[in-house]
Amino acid sequence: MKSVMKKISILIILLQVAIFISSCSRRGDTGDRGATGPQGPSGAVGLVGPTGPQGPIGPIGATGPVGAQGAAGVTNVTYSSWATSGEANWTTTNIALYGARFVYDRTAPGITSTIMSNGVVLAFARSVPTLPASNTAQLPMRIQTGTGINFHEISYIMNIGGNLRFLYKHNSTTPYTTAQLGTVETRYIIIPGTSLGGKMVSGPAAGYTVDQIKALSYEQVKSMFNIPETGSNEK
Repeated sequence: MKSVMKKISILIILLQVAIFISSCSRRGDTGDRGATGPQGPSGAVGLVGPTGPQGPIGPIGATGPVGAQGAAGVTNVTYSSWATSGEANWTTTNIALYGARFVYDRTAPGITSTIMSNGVVLAFARSVPTLPASNTAQLPMRIQTGTGINFHEISYIMNIGGNLRFLYKHNSTTPYTTAQLGTVETRYIIIPGTSLGGKMVSGPAAGYTVDQIKALSYEQVKSMFNIPETGSNEK
């Protein structure tokens, strides 16, 4: 009898344990969602992937409009740079031959025998004593003084190939000194070509006589031959 009661007690205990376990394993109702927490720090940047293949070339666009024609280039004239003569270069060598007070020789490689016999050489001067430094005159130039009888004159000749000789003459009681003449800047332009009936037959000066060309101002000559204000194309 005691044995039977003991077994019954054990069965009751086991039943209670089973009921307890079953009640613990049941899931309750889901609660409300809590507030979102702060965002965490960004992670490290990953490695750059390999470059992909180049895409196909796109179609050619429409041709744009033709631009305006540019200015004409320098013709076949030769132009020197501006050069200051310098006091020491005005000398009395050979002055008696020209009736000059001083002469100044400037090397001019473009003056060949052909140019001397069948071309035109124009020479210009600026920074001349008693004139504004910006005044540019084609030579020969004469500055009248006093009543008009007195004058200062600067001219030039082609005495030999490769040289341009500048002459200073005067009829004044106060002639220029070599120090004054040393400030004078010179520039020359060599125009090749031939003349027919006293007129040029080629290039921008075609139809002009030599005298007409020599009567042009410095600005007119620059414009005619498209010559820049500075620089040289001498070789």
